[in-house]
Amino acid sequence: MLATHSDCFLEFLKANLDLTDDDIPSPGEWADVGNTIGALALRLDVLSVEQLARILDIQENEQDGTLFGQLAVRLGYLSQEQVDHLLRIQEFNRCLETAERLVIRSRMSMQTLAAALSHFFSSEPPGSSTFDRDILRTIR
Repeated sequence: MLATHSDCFLEFLKANLDLTDDDIPSPGEWADVGNTIGALALRLDVLSVEQLARILDIQENEQDGTLFGQLAVRLGYLSQEQVDHLLRIQEFNRCLETAERLVIRSRMSMQTLAAALSHFFSSEPPGSSTFDRDILRTIR
């Protein structure tokens, strides 16, 4: 199984903030709600409710495993570039939600969250970063 960006971000936080597995709150049953590609496209006003419903109907009726984004492109509702952006936004939201769970449980501050997200998404591929732990410790 390939590691997702959110998995890499979690490992990044653990390594650079000296967190252990016990420090990481597990996602609740409502984690990731509203973070589907369809919900994001609707919220960001690139799909209409009718288009979203049509894609979901096709997925339900065909049940061939075609992904939402693939159908949206095939139907001409979204470009491949828009789907790619939505997928990146989805992964960013998952990373943010992971960090929010740490903030709400006082494992990190909002300033640390902002610095960690900024550094993680602007650095080299996950795991190859030379993260400055001292900077994060001063703003925790």
